[in-house]
Amino acid sequence: MTEHFKHNTIGTIGILVTYTKDKNTPLVEIINTQGKAHNQTELDYMYELLECRTVDCVRLKDCDVWIDDEGIMVQDNPVMELLIENAPSPHNKLILAGNLLFSKGVDDEGETTWFSLEDKEDRKKIEHIKYMITISRTTII
Repeated sequence: MTEHFKHNTIGTIGILVTYTKDKNTPLVEIINTQGKAHNQTELDYMYELLECRTVDCVRLKDCDVWIDDEGIMVQDNPVMELLIENAPSPHNKLILAGNLLFSKGVDDEGETTWFSLEDKEDRKKIEHIKYMITISRTTII
């Protein structure tokens, strides 16, 4: 399998949103996207993080959200309604199923890029994702 995501040593931070049924609440954590096994591709690592077989990307203004492409068809997957601050209604709601992985976006070659904690603008975007995008509803299907 070929490498689908550029190995970027500067930007290596993603934001993972998972759901713990025991706590009945979503968990938001900063993850190192280089935390994959030695023989694992970035795409395989993304499958592992999202707990899925296929991925899709949803482009937002300041970042991308990677999701399980079949998330709505998976039993016990959470369905989350994200409220996006400063977007006009009805465009301020996004309904996604399954775990979510936020990335910085894409570069000029169309390759996925990740956040860097050393970059001031990236830190602002991470804070925006963590605090300005809220999960207003979670349902298990």
